[in-house]
Amino acid sequence: MKLLPGRSAPARWTAWWAVMTSAFWLLGRIGGQRPNLLGCAATAVLAILVGELGDGLRRRRARSRAARTSAGTGGSAG
Repeated sequence: MKLLPGRSAPARWTAWWAVMTSAFWLLGRIGGQRPNLLGCAATAVLAILVGELGDGLRRRRARSRAARTSAGTGGSAG
């Protein structure tokens, strides 16, 4: 899902951070906790970093797979 398409990466990351911070805070409130906003913000940063790293690995794997397929070494001949 693209949040704020056409915006710069820092603007998108800031928007995601705000959305995720609010979501973590709200989930804490729903769960009967007294969530600390700073803790929710730090958790949101960590979740975004993990997500970006995972997306980068997924993209790298897809490029590698596409390169092998185009080179003719990507699959078993059966």
